Amino acid sequence: MLVKFFSRGSGGGDGPVNYLLGDDRDREGASVLRGNPEITKELINSTDYARRYTSGALSFEESHTSITAEQKNKIMDGFEETLFAGLEPDQYSITWVQHTDKNERLELNFLIANQELRTGKRLQPFYVGSDMKRVNAFQNVVNLSYGLSDPHNPAKKRFNSPHFSRSANLKGVEKKDYTEKQLELVSHKSTKNELTEHIYELAAAARFKNRNDIQKELERQGMEVKRKSDNFISVKSPKFDKNIRLDDPIFSIDFRPQDYITMAMRQKQKNYEQDKKRILADALETLKEGMKIKAKYHAKRFKGADIPKPFDLDLDAPERAQELTADPQPQPKPKEQNNSPSMDF
Repeated sequence: MLVKFFSRGSGGGDGPVNYLLGDDRDREGASVLRGNPEITKELINSTDYARRYTSGALSFEESHTSITAEQKNKIMDGFEETLFAGLEPDQYSITWVQHTDKNERLELNFLIANQELRTGKRLQPFYVGSDMKRVNAFQNVVNLSYGLSDPHNPAKKRFNSPHFSRSANLKGVEKKDYTEKQLELVSHKSTKNELTEHIYELAAAARFKNRNDIQKELERQGMEVKRKSDNFISVKSPKFDKNIRLDDPIFSIDFRPQDYITMAMRQKQKNYEQDKKRILADALETLKEGMKIKAKYHAKRFKGADIPKPFDLDLDAPERAQELTADPQPQPKPKEQNNSPSMDF
């Protein structure tokens, strides 16, 4: 499952509702699971914010028939708790529409009016900078809890970029405090490790037919091949005076692509399977702490958004008058409301 937020949000409510359900509300494979799309549409139309609504989808690789209604409800509950931590359901308007018309894959689409309903203030459910970490944690928790297709699974990785972000550093030493020799040594080793990892990844993606293809890739990375032996390839980087000796088995003359396609993916998959428990524990902790922070933000922004008292039409005036003149009965103390964020999958 992948959480997607769409970039649209500045127009009126007719566009997103028509997309979700069709202009005549007859889109094939679309069904409303929660909320009222017409009410959400009118709430969006009633505001003049720069971003009047937030929309997106929980996109699954699995078929809509493989996920039960109970699981869908728990996932939707969890997503709402993640976005609207600390808020009650009557404080926001969200409509959920299921799509099953994309090769029968499940999509849970959501449409949110960017307005807090008790105060009428602007409600922005998602900012990339402050909310992405928490939403990613929610995604990890759902995928690992239900055994869903995980975009972080190595088997899903696409090897289509020669760029990688890995920072080399010495234990306990900030990079700004490196001596010139330390900086040269660490940078040299870092480049060697990055090149080696990059070649392994491309080999696992079946990008090389032979050792010559590896050499061409090194040259494409800006390296000059200075020497080759049966067991290594030595290259010169424009950044260093010292050559880089690439001596992992993949650089030997005996390179066979089929060995690395299988071996590399097996090792990555093994590491991923071993790390699942740790990843889930980290995601749960990140989600819990993130929701606490979001709940505090909502409490401060919508301070005074008390539950409105019901409007009394006083239709039973005689009976009501009798109640008011009767001896007052002791009222039980209201239960203390628990606003702490929860997440139950």
